[in-house]
Amino acid sequence: MSGRPKQRSRKYRARRLLNSEQFWDLVFDLIRNGKNLPAISKALDVPYRTLWGWINESEEKRQRYDGARKEQELLIRVKINRVLVD
Repeated sequence: MSGRPKQRSRKYRARRLLNSEQFWDLVFDLIRNGKNLPAISKALDVPYRTLWGWINESEEKRQRYDGARKEQELLIRVKINRVLVD
């Protein structure tokens, strides 16, 4: 096999994540709950550019991302309104 063992292992993990529905559910749930993509990529040990590229490769994932961002925006607006009302 060519390549270093650590690189092969990282690429194998990346392919598994890319095809895992649970992984994507987690990513979009975290976004909905106010986390940003750089923080998510760091927590999941996936390079930011890789994660962003995966999202943009698929129309479905891009739509899910956009929807999660809209829900995140709504959540932030609700929190701001609560602070202003109190």
